[in-house]
Amino acid sequence: PTSMESQKALFTLSSRLGDGVITPHILIIESARKQSYGALEDAIARLDEVIATNSVQQGRFFKMYVVTKNRLGSQEDQRFVERMRRVHLEKFGISEAQIYLAGAPAQGYDLLKAIGSKVPWVALFAALLLVFTLTRLFGSLVLALKAVLMDAISLLAVLGVVVFFTRYGIGTYRLDQVEAWSILLTFTIVIGLSIDYEIFIVSRIKEAHEQYRDWE
Repeated sequence: PTSMESQKALFTLSSRLGDGVITPHILIIESARKQSYGALEDAIARLDEVIATNSVQQGRFFKMYVVTKNRLGSQEDQRFVERMRRVHLEKFGISEAQIYLAGAPAQGYDLLKAIGSKVPWVALFAALLLVFTLTRLFGSLVLALKAVLMDAISLLAVLGVVVFFTRYGIGTYRLDQVEAWSILLTFTIVIGLSIDYEIFIVSRIKEAHEQYRDWE
């Protein structure tokens, strides 16, 4: 709730410095030899979207926190992740080293990429499996296709309601984006319930028809 002190502090901090202040990028460089990372840190700090940087070196690991103005999950934030992962350490006099990008922005970027590449195939497999199962159960391809269509409409309607309630602040929180994992959970629940009631209703219709041989 916006009335809580912690929420007010968070709003004040993000409104003055940018949304990315609470979700910094974490750049980690691993090297077995002692090296200077000052040129790299200075170059990153001079980027337009960067607010501040802070670094610490522990043994063979160099860790740098990069705070940006970008909101977590935004297109600008994702482009910054891609930019950081294309950094060539040799340009800054760093050799024989491995670079990693961690933090919430990088994790969200990887999650979205993984979901985007897998979900369409999972949805296609689920639709084909549903069509096959219902066709075998009811002996009608039309009923099976209708069930898939109605499931898709139900899913889109539920996702629309979720976006409406979170985007316009109807409820406890107002969110600018919906978490990716919640979309997968919604997909699973809605499809499961839709299929369950589809089979239940059509089975009762079929049983009544077979018993009375009358559609009235």
